[in-house]
Amino acid sequence: MGDLMEKFYGRAAKILTGILGCLFSMLIISAQVEAIGSIGEQLLSIPSQYTIFFFGLFVVIYSVWGGMRSVSYTDVLQIIVAFTILGYVVQTMMQALGGWTLFTNLPKEKMLFLNHSKFFYKIKSASVWGLFPTFIFTPPIAQRMLMIKNKKEVRRMWYTGAFFYGIIRLLLILTGIGALAGITHFKLNSSSKDILILLINFLFEEKSLIIDLIFLGFLGVFLSTIDSYLHAIGISLVQDIIHPLQHTFLRKSINQSSRINYARIGSAFAGVIMICIAIWGKSSIFYNHETHKVALILINMVLIPLIIGILGIKTNSSSLISFIAVYSITTVSLIRDGWYVNETFYNRFLVGNLAAILTYFLTHIYLNGGIVTLKR
Repeated sequence: MGDLMEKFYGRAAKILTGILGCLFSMLIISAQVEAIGSIGEQLLSIPSQYTIFFFGLFVVIYSVWGGMRSVSYTDVLQIIVAFTILGYVVQTMMQALGGWTLFTNLPKEKMLFLNHSKFFYKIKSASVWGLFPTFIFTPPIAQRMLMIKNKKEVRRMWYTGAFFYGIIRLLLILTGIGALAGITHFKLNSSSKDILILLINFLFEEKSLIIDLIFLGFLGVFLSTIDSYLHAIGISLVQDIIHPLQHTFLRKSINQSSRINYARIGSAFAGVIMICIAIWGKSSIFYNHETHKVALILINMVLIPLIIGILGIKTNSSSLISFIAVYSITTVSLIRDGWYVNETFYNRFLVGNLAAILTYFLTHIYLNGGIVTLKR
């Protein structure tokens, strides 16, 4: 990400991207490690602190020790385990609920569509993610894309990723629908946060080994994300922050071997912080959907200008500065009073993003006398 931003907007943009990319990745992995602890506590009755510490330490060690190679190899294994276990859970759940007739067991209010009480909120929420699909250029994905040497392989990466992403989303959707139907069908008393765990325990209460395997499936989903972001933090720290600043603070440049070691140290340090935050974070900002709000606000500051550049619009630092200024002012002021109300948050965040994009293009038109595109 930082390399692309430097090409489009200059060295300062690269450093800003490195800082925001590291913060974004830290938010994501801290929340996911905390989720591992929560699921381990509910499925296996292991205190969440132990699960967080041991599995957090495990992922830090292999990510730091083996670098991108170990991250790639373990991702393959983790995804195979995750797909197998999730598929088994979905199949068992649907079979217990009468197959596709499970839709008849859904609570009536869940079957409403246009007249659902939160229909317009959901549309606005989806619009934020759909109009600004910045997640497709987050640090680990951008890193993998830039490792590929030709267009054909890039296309193959995107198509393969889309295929598997579609399957796992379908499995998760069916899992969620099955959990909702199971609450009604089996008359389970549950809050929305532990519906799935409660149903898994109910369906497999006499099969402790199966529950252990299901935990491993969930673990595979989380670890395949955590190690990628952890590795990206180390790389961004060195490549996007330390390396561009070395001439300012150091007399001589850092050689390649030292940069690799610094990246490992950065990943290890981020891993320790991740574990501490996850253990401490039950009442903090790193809990539930609040994490994604903060992460979304941080990363969109650079990813929207990045996507504009990738699409072929002629870029310059003035357009970026105007975007960041308006984005910061409007987003902070608009969401300040509506942070904890999801409907208010997405309304105002959408307005803030659109205002910043409009300012970017007005600056671009003023400087260039119109919309200017380049072949990239």
